[in-house]
Amino acid sequence: MIITRIYCGLGNQMFQYAVGRRLALERGVPLGLETTFYRTNTFRQYRLDHFRIAGRVLTDRELKVLEPPSGRWEKLARRMRRQQPYRSYFEHAFRFHPEVVDAPKNSYVAGYWQSEKYFDTVADTIRTDFALVEPMTAPRAAIRDGMRGVNAVSLHIRRGDYASEPEITAKHGLIPIPWYEDAVRFIKARVPDTVFYVFSDEPDWAEAHLKLSGPCVFVRPDPDGRDFEDLHLMAACRHHIIANSSFSWWGAWLDPRPD
Repeated sequence: MIITRIYCGLGNQMFQYAVGRRLALERGVPLGLETTFYRTNTFRQYRLDHFRIAGRVLTDRELKVLEPPSGRWEKLARRMRRQQPYRSYFEHAFRFHPEVVDAPKNSYVAGYWQSEKYFDTVADTIRTDFALVEPMTAPRAAIRDGMRGVNAVSLHIRRGDYASEPEITAKHGLIPIPWYEDAVRFIKARVPDTVFYVFSDEPDWAEAHLKLSGPCVFVRPDPDGRDFEDLHLMAACRHHIIANSSFSWWGAWLDPRPD
């Protein structure tokens, strides 16, 4: 079995699933999801169950294989585990780790794994796995229907803790409005008759500061918590201006059109 640790927000969960799915497919073994993070963290929620994923959440009993041996039984436990060892891979730096894609069939992977290189060989499968289990809500479906037949462009402004917590701001930074304006001009110079669909976790701030000429739709987040549907709204657009955010990265990547 391949076991992948699932934690943090939706975009991160999708990267963590994708690397595990690739390894499980290529090794011909099941995929297990370790989700213990959400037992104590109430700020984020496990969301992958809203997609048609192939992995399953493991029980505490199944996760016992990951516990390090201790006490006087340590030597015996180690000897027993060698019969079916789980090799662990941890992301120690924010970069692509090529050794992970060569992990054996009994492996545990824990990290953010924010690179397409971990799963580009199974891209079609990953897009299929991330299809929605249930139909979109009616308001979102109406927005998606309005995107059809036009050159819809998703534009994502990520703020939230990026803007409110100094330590996170210092680590990730905030993309300034002039950058978005440059990106809009870049798109308009190449794509005729564009309609921009603006997504943001702070829609009031985005609407007050982002001034676009021409057709523009501010997609206000619904408090129903179904942000996984918003990813598919982004993917329904034909072009994408993304933030330094795993959420909008996936919104663009789920759009399979190479142009």
